[in-house]
Amino acid sequence: MNQRSTYLILVAVLLAAVAVWALRPAPPAVKPDELRPGAPRPLIDPAPGEITAMEIAPQGRPAIAFAKADGKWTITAPIQAPGSAATIESAVSRLRDLKYVSEIGANDADRPGNELTGLDQPVRVKLTDAAGKAYVLRVGGSVPAARQTYVQKEEGPTIYVVDTDLRRELEKPLNDYRDRRVADLVTTEAVAVEVSGEQRYRLKLDKDQWKFDEPASGRADKQAVENLLRELSTLSITTFVDDQPKNMAIYGLDRPSATVTVHCEKKVPKPAPATQTTQPVAPEIETKPYTVSVVFGAKTGDKRFGRMAESDRPWVFQVPDASVARIVPELLTLRDKRIVSGDATRADRVQMSGVGGEYALVRKGAAWEISSPALAKLGSNVAELAAVDDLLKAVRDLKATGFESSDDPLRDFGFSPPRARISVTVDGAKTELVVGKETPSATGTYVRNEGEGFVAVVKKEDLAALLVGPLNFANRDMLRFDRGRASVVELQRDSGRVKLTSAAGQWTCAEPLKRSADASAIGNLLTDLCTLRARRIVGSADQLAEFGLDRAAVVASITVDPPPPPPKPAPTTQPTTAPATQPVVEEPPPPTGKPEHYAIRAARKDDKVYVHVEGSQTIGEVDARVFDNLSAELLDRRVVPMEQTQVTALSLTRGSGAPFTFEKSGEQWKLVGETTFPCDASKINEVVGAMCALRLDRFVHYQPTDLKRFGLDQPVLRVKVRGESGEHELLIAAAGPPEDSTGKRYAALAGSGSVFLISKDDAAKFDQEIQAFQRPS
Repeated sequence: MNQRSTYLILVAVLLAAVAVWALRPAPPAVKPDELRPGAPRPLIDPAPGEITAMEIAPQGRPAIAFAKADGKWTITAPIQAPGSAATIESAVSRLRDLKYVSEIGANDADRPGNELTGLDQPVRVKLTDAAGKAYVLRVGGSVPAARQTYVQKEEGPTIYVVDTDLRRELEKPLNDYRDRRVADLVTTEAVAVEVSGEQRYRLKLDKDQWKFDEPASGRADKQAVENLLRELSTLSITTFVDDQPKNMAIYGLDRPSATVTVHCEKKVPKPAPATQTTQPVAPEIETKPYTVSVVFGAKTGDKRFGRMAESDRPWVFQVPDASVARIVPELLTLRDKRIVSGDATRADRVQMSGVGGEYALVRKGAAWEISSPALAKLGSNVAELAAVDDLLKAVRDLKATGFESSDDPLRDFGFSPPRARISVTVDGAKTELVVGKETPSATGTYVRNEGEGFVAVVKKEDLAALLVGPLNFANRDMLRFDRGRASVVELQRDSGRVKLTSAAGQWTCAEPLKRSADASAIGNLLTDLCTLRARRIVGSADQLAEFGLDRAAVVASITVDPPPPPPKPAPTTQPTTAPATQPVVEEPPPPTGKPEHYAIRAARKDDKVYVHVEGSQTIGEVDARVFDNLSAELLDRRVVPMEQTQVTALSLTRGSGAPFTFEKSGEQWKLVGETTFPCDASKINEVVGAMCALRLDRFVHYQPTDLKRFGLDQPVLRVKVRGESGEHELLIAAAGPPEDSTGKRYAALAGSGSVFLISKDDAAKFDQEIQAFQRPS
């Protein structure tokens, strides 16, 4: 046989072997529990269907029986009570799915006796499925040193060892299986609530709004009522006290502190008709009413006794008193405190009378128009949109702090005649409010909603936003100009008159001092004034004295140059001659028109700032920032126009004492008259630096004045610096303005006559004795 034949025979043998293996019969199926010896096996086999009843009968105790209907578990013995679905289902599942790890026959030699298994005094368990088939187990004691239990089926003597510790679970007391929810209540199905006892009121759901109909009609706060219902639906029993009470008085339930009854309506589909049509038909819905009623009695500690009102649920329990307080709140807590129920910001018409006359506001597209004789002289009937928004928000947000009975004819709320009457129309529905007099404490005001008939008390400050006159709706724009074209600013203040001018964008003081201006301060002032807008309009031009503007603290005059003419158009044809060697520079054309002049008066009164622009008809309240910037120092606040490196001498005088002077030579300082004095150059440089960096707070007087008025004829400190450009001497007084609480001090430069203020901290930098400049040894 040649080699090729041998290879062919080997291949044929291999193919035959593969065919035999592929066509072998399949091995018999092995059940999972048979894969290993001692594997747990189901105790109830085949597995039962849905369990609908269970009975647990411990030795020496009444049996506890349960039944399931419509998905709910009920305890049927020894009492009739709702069961805890989670607890009962857990027990049912555990028993139904029991597995055993070993079984002991009746004749097995190693069969344990009753003293070990406890099966002579078992817990008898009966499970019944939906078909009525019963499964009865006798549960004995625990297997020693193992989490296992001895169990027998009622139909035979075999003992099974199951792989869980059952006995303790099955000996739970009755109350562990009870549903601890007080009320089986679906809050969205509630349509009425009645509360009696210490509190007494009744609520009904009208469409989507809860309303009172006892003791008086009125709107209820929807969120507050829903909170009450939610609290009741989740109320949980902490302790079951007595299942068969004989004497309700010992629990305070004979005269309950509160009874809460909730009437509900459940929407359920009607049963389908016996004969079905070929076309699908939407099911009909029927309403099934049901009632939940809980009675609360006496309080003990932080708990309160309670019971259900139904006679078939007589047991007494305890619940947290804090929860009961939330279920039975005071009537005012449940009242809707909004004076107007709708959204007033959607109004299209407002009418007001009694505050500065009568006026009407009417929405016109995105704008509002106002009709009022008081505003006729302003020449415009367009209402300030922000003012209308403020008014409507005030109406929407107006809330009561309390309610008064309107049934007593002897009570005078000040409605005849009223202080004011306001009506708001939204989508054609008008709500009218009548404003009466203040409460006896003068902290509130009586308001009546004419449509709903209730009398409320509202805070005075909340009502103030409603009681606004027609002038409040005038345009709040006080002044507007191009700040880039402002050329002159004049201010008349307590410190005197100052005039600043602008040239090529640089501001300088023209009068009474020749001095550069503080660019930041003048920028802040112009930013405020070029778009000056009031928070609100408070008065007319004939009321200047009422707002302190007849003698204004600040009078500002602004000159604004006219705009430049438009640039000349570029030539359309090119020149025929050659260009000149030097371009011709054309002077800019002069401005067209005349300069504009504005005068603004500003005053602070009762912590508010008021402004009037000359020629306007209104007075506005503005931000305090406007007054601060008008009062700020506009001049360059640098006191000494000298750099620290330029100073060659420093002299200090304290009070009437002799001055001491330091002179600089190179980088060293020497005390004049005492060359051996060890000068501390760093200390001297600090004072020189403080002098050169000193910034005044503000001028008190620009013009030369009597220094004696400010205690500067005999200053407590004199500081003099000298350099190549000259010398400057600072005079510092002992005090500042009496009304200033920050410790500012009067100061002046010798020879100038102008008086200004410096800070307390800056003054302290110069109050040094000569020893402070001595170098430590």
